[in-house]
Amino acid sequence: MSQEMHINVDDINASPILIIDDEPINLAILQEILKQYPNLYCTENPEEAVALYRNQPFDLVLLDLMMPKMSGQEVLQQFALCQKKLPPPVLVLTAITDTQTHTEVLSQGASDLLTKPFNSNEVRCRIRNLLEMYHARVRLDDYYQQVEAAVTARVRQLHQNQREALKHLSHIAEYRDMNSPKHMQRVALITCALARQLAVDKQTIELLSDAATLYDIGKIGIPDYVLLKSGRYNQDDYFIKQTHCEIGSHLLESEESELMHLAALLALNHHERWDGSGYPEGLAGEAIPFLARILAVADVFDAITVNRSYRQAQSTTIATAHIKAESGRLFDPKVVAAFAAIEREILDIRQQFSDDFGDL
Repeated sequence: MSQEMHINVDDINASPILIIDDEPINLAILQEILKQYPNLYCTENPEEAVALYRNQPFDLVLLDLMMPKMSGQEVLQQFALCQKKLPPPVLVLTAITDTQTHTEVLSQGASDLLTKPFNSNEVRCRIRNLLEMYHARVRLDDYYQQVEAAVTARVRQLHQNQREALKHLSHIAEYRDMNSPKHMQRVALITCALARQLAVDKQTIELLSDAATLYDIGKIGIPDYVLLKSGRYNQDDYFIKQTHCEIGSHLLESEESELMHLAALLALNHHERWDGSGYPEGLAGEAIPFLARILAVADVFDAITVNRSYRQAQSTTIATAHIKAESGRLFDPKVVAAFAAIEREILDIRQQFSDDFGDL
């Protein structure tokens, strides 16, 4: 840290300094006092000074208060409007001795103030101190930017690692149910397409694209004799299979990860239905989380089109007709309307990411 914050003397001496004073003699005196600084910009015109300040970088400004056309205080107000990320310090040099004026000037953004006539050595010392502090601020800001960039890169890498882990976890669930190894992938893509149509924000959709691949992860906790059973389920089988929602939620829930929290929410609620006939909690209408309502439509549409141990796959035409017919009963009417609006896109997803077997 100390090495990063080292301030080079040559950098300070090369500092660009803006001097504003309507008296040419004062400008000449200050140029002589500050002859060690080669980058001096002097002007008698405060309006020109504001333009210079706006368009060029300065490490320090020396400002007179009593000037025609625009006072020093008005100049300070114009400086504030420039909204520079690291505004340079302003040293006010004035013949005004009124304490109230001094207080006002300092409250308006001036860093320091000297009363004329001033001592040359004191001016040099004040300027040196202000330049050193400004350069320290610049170095500190650079250091924080480097730290922030490093942290951002690390967080990005952690998120990528998390996404890779979730991808592998999703594959485990897919291979657990070999009737459709790409079902969860397609459901995630269709869910995101519906979310875009429903004006869900981009950041949420990015989370959804990963979280929605895990909504059926709870099936890894369902016994084979139920999950892979051929023929129709009995009441006990249905009860056992329905527990995959809560199993998935428990597996995924995390208070520290927004992505995992969303995945857990989808796992728990993707079988809730608009009319309250779903499970595990029998939620109805808008009590069902909105993203889970979206995923429910995508899930049922794609599930109809794949083979199950207890039935044969149906065509996308039949699946589409089912979604539309259940609007307002099983599914949120707004989501069904979005489904109808992008039906061609959904069918393209279904075709592009078809399984290697058993698809229509």
